Amino acid sequence: MEKLTTARKEKWITVIFSVLLALPFGLVGSIVLTPFFWWIEKFIPFKLTGHTGPETWVTLTVTFITANLLYIICNKLLHRIPDEQNTIPADRLVKNSKV
Repeated sequence: MEKLTTARKEKWITVIFSVLLALPFGLVGSIVLTPFFWWIEKFIPFKLTGHTGPETWVTLTVTFITANLLYIICNKLLHRIPDEQNTIPADRLVKNSKV
């Protein structure tokens, strides 16, 4: 079996971390958004909340969106390159230029 590279391991860790964090944040987020869903229900023809809270599909949608946002944030944080590594010193630019 092929060994996982460091980049793949980081990607899988990011995916797992995002999904695990999205479950509680999605549930709490959908409960917090319930008054907003009540307001939206006045303008659309289908039900977003029941008498016990948000519908299951609404909670799953909020959790899915939360997982994607967390993945993007974690991915950006893991692959952030400091400015010192991103720039080329001026003396190297002059030596390598063919003007």
